[in-house]
Amino acid sequence: GGVAALQNAAPVLPALRQIQDQFGGRLDNAALAQMCGMSEDYFIRRFRECVGQTPAQYILQYRLKMAAQRLAFTEKSVEQIAEETGFCHRAHFINAFKAHEKVTPAAYRRENRHIRLEAGELPENHPDNDETDTWLGVK
Repeated sequence: GGVAALQNAAPVLPALRQIQDQFGGRLDNAALAQMCGMSEDYFIRRFRECVGQTPAQYILQYRLKMAAQRLAFTEKSVEQIAEETGFCHRAHFINAFKAHEKVTPAAYRRENRHIRLEAGELPENHPDNDETDTWLGVK
């Protein structure tokens, strides 16, 4: 992975940028191919050669990575994170996340909460961040 692996990605760079900018929205191969000036079939083949994954695999992995960050560093609900990261249904998100991370989103959050606390970050809705008491579920 990493930058070295993507040095050969120049032909599909517009698609990679679009995926990273719009991962929460609808991404289809036809539109991504058009951005790269390629037919859809050729785009899928070139994307796989350049990135080592199909566009669909890359998009799923990227969405799950963004979801994992949100689980670890925010207090947003699983439903909200699923929606923000491009999953139409909570159940689909949970199944995909579990297949990728080997734990449910809730378990991942519990296991990775220490990262946020060690970093000294407070959740967005922590009482020390504003005047409301939403942290405890009290309005």
